Parts: sequence; C-alpha cells; structure tokens
Amino acid sequence: MFMLSNHYIVKHFNKTLALSSLVIAISTLNYGFDNNGYTTTQAMEPFIRHFGSFDTRTGKYELPTAWLSMFNSLNYIGFAFGPFWLFGLVNMIADGNLGVVLGSLISERWGRRWCMFSMSGHAVVCAVIAVTSTTREQIMAARVLNFPMIVMSTVWLIPESPRWLLTKGEVGKAHGALLRLRSGTLSPEEIESEFADLQLALQMEKEQGRYIEIFQGINRKRTAIIVALNFLQQATGQAFAGSYGAIFVRSIGTVNPFNMTIINASVNLLMCGVSLFLNDRVGRRPLLMAGAAWQAAAIITMGGLGTISNPSVAVKKATVAMLPLFGGGFCLGWAPLVYVVTTEVTSLHLRDASQRTAAIVNVVTAFAVNFSIPYLLFDPANLGSRLGFIFGAVAVVSVCFTWLFVPECKGKSLEQIDLMFNQGVPLRRFGSYKPADVEFVEVEAKHDD
Repeated sequence: MFMLSNHYIVKHFNKTLALSSLVIAISTLNYGFDNNGYTTTQAMEPFIRHFGSFDTRTGKYELPTAWLSMFNSLNYIGFAFGPFWLFGLVNMIADGNLGVVLGSLISERWGRRWCMFSMSGHAVVCAVIAVTSTTREQIMAARVLNFPMIVMSTVWLIPESPRWLLTKGEVGKAHGALLRLRSGTLSPEEIESEFADLQLALQMEKEQGRYIEIFQGINRKRTAIIVALNFLQQATGQAFAGSYGAIFVRSIGTVNPFNMTIINASVNLLMCGVSLFLNDRVGRRPLLMAGAAWQAAAIITMGGLGTISNPSVAVKKATVAMLPLFGGGFCLGWAPLVYVVTTEVTSLHLRDASQRTAAIVNVVTAFAVNFSIPYLLFDPANLGSRLGFIFGAVAVVSVCFTWLFVPECKGKSLEQIDLMFNQGVPLRRFGSYKPADVEFVEVEAKHDD
C-alpha cells in the first residue's frame, strides 16, 4: 500500500480528487454506453418486431426507413444548442439531446455539480421511459439506467471547480474547494502557491474578442480550416459504421451483427491508442492523410463489392469486413485529431467563438449524414454497400484538403502558432518552421516596442 501511495501518479490524488475523477469518468462512460447501447439495440430482433413492420418482399420484420432516420438523427438537434452557451467539458459529459441545452445553462449559472446531477436525472427519466415495454431490449435500457444513478448519488460528495468559483467571484469557496482537492498531497504552502497561480492565470487570460472577428482578416483562414475539418470529419461517413453498422450487417445476413459490434469497438480502441502514440511523433498531417486514405480504400472497396449481382457468402463477408477497417482508419486520424487541430489553429482570444462555430458545423453535418443514410442505404435509393462510393469520394477530398490547407503544429505552443498565422507563414511551411525562429521574432518585436 505504501508503494502504491508513492506512485508517481497516485501520489497526486487524495480521496476527494480520486472521487471527482471517478464521477467524471463514469459520466463519460455513460455518454458512450447509452449511444452504443441504443445503436446496437436497433438490430435486435425483438426490438425490430416491436417497432417495425412485416416486409412481404423479404419475409422479415424491418424498421421503417423514416423511423431509422429519426431514431439516429434527432438527438443531434439538441447537441447543436449547447455550444451557443458554453463549450466545455460538462457539455461533452451531459448526455441526451435536451441534456446539452440544459447542461450549458445550468453549468454556467449554478455550477458543474448541479449540471451533472440534472443531466443524470434527465438520463434516468429517459431510461425509465424506455423500460416500459416487456421485450428483451429493456435489459439494455436498465443497464443504461445504472450509470446516471451512480453519478446522482455521488456528485454531492465532490467539491465545485475552484476555477469556476473564481470566475464567479467566490474566492473563499474556491479556496476551500482547492483545499479539499489538494489536502494530503501538497503542503499548505504549495496549496497557497497553486491558488495564487490560479488567480493570476485567470487575471492574465486574454479578453475574448467579438464573434464577428473570426470571419475577419487572418482569422477568416483559421475559421475556414476548422470548419472544413469538422465538416469532413462527419461527411466521410463515420455514422455509417457507428450508428448503422449493426443494422447494416444484419441486412447482409452472413455475420452476427453483435459480434461485429465487438470487433469494431476493439479495432477502434486499438487504433485510437496507435493515434495517441504517434500523434506527437509523426505529426497531425500524416495521420490525418493516412486515416482518410485508409477510410477511402476500405469504403470504396465495400462499394465495389456492392456492385456484384447475386453476391456469394464470401463476397458478403468481405463487405462486412470493410466496416472495422473503415472505422480503424477513422480512429487513426480524423476521430481524435480534428479536435486537436481545431484547438491549435484557433486564435487565442477567439477560442470560444471559434470552437462553438466548429462544434455547430460538426453537429449539423452529423445530423444531415445520420438523417440521410437510411434513405440511401435502404428504400428509396437502395444503394446498400454502394453507398461507400459517396463516402469514399469525400474521404479522397479529405486527403487533398489536409495536404493543401492543414498546418502541421506538432511541437509548437499555442502562442507560437498564433504568431505564425499573424506573420503570414504559408500553411504547408508550418511543420518546417522552427519554434526558435518564432521565439526570436517575438523577442525582437518586444524589443522594438
């Protein structure tokens, strides 16, 4: 126990901080669990029999196209509202369409604990409503219910964010919260020093500019980059594998869709780990281009297999095999790195406005893609796996866009990136432009002043 308490990571945690981290982790798990749970549920036969209708052509029960479209896209309408008020961690934690709207408002006015409690309550209500049928899909809904209940019962045991309290002028409460989070891991002098540093950091933060500034001057280029990145992230069709993967595999009929869901998740987890390992070693641009090229190869291959009339079992299995490959390419590049580049490219004093804009574009595109996929995949277009040609073309565009317009910001501070944009450094020269050069110019500019 003594050796564990002196571990280089564990030694920074007391019971309060550990509980706070655990609550946030469970909240995040809740967000992913319910999304994937309901995505998989729509491929369950009892669920399809309950909500679908009998198709005389296939002799099976099928979910109507309009129903699938609404089921997988309406939640994004709510997601779009949150960034208008607050672009922060709790908005990502809060789940459900109403959750993002209320999460931002509650968090801004009454704090993170109230936000997490309210959003957990919202999740409980949604789950209880879902558990009103007597069919087997209620098991999944009941499991979704567990996580928000845990958060609701523990969130009152953790302190409010000291930083948030300082932004509201609650200096005494902020100091008390920091004491609870740091007692036992830092000396009283170190805690006082950290509190003073936190106050100083808030005082030195640049005043946020006006929203219109993101479309003016050099900021227009930066806004165009992040908007295009967030559009392409969704337009390459990750929702095809994510939201509709299980039901697409079921429609092919050769592989168990739930086994494929596990395989897809395992591949995605592995590739996210690879991306994290390579991100600061090879840079953002190579991973974005490799990921998009990988996606294009997999999804276009799927489209090509879909052109075969009367496909054999081997062809159908090969079609299904393209799904985890496509998802793996997405998780290598565009799934994690779009948010990294969005943060790096935005102007320091326009970060909130820029990220809200990027988030809205991302959500609107996700809604459009999720809404349209069923109509393209099934009736009336009936493209099936040939839908891959559409997303493959967008993935090719993504490769070209990254090559031409995405700057390489590996190894550079946000201040250095800001200065490089203001100096007019060509986007494709960002990677070779040495940070020392920027530092020299920055020092020289200060000397001239």
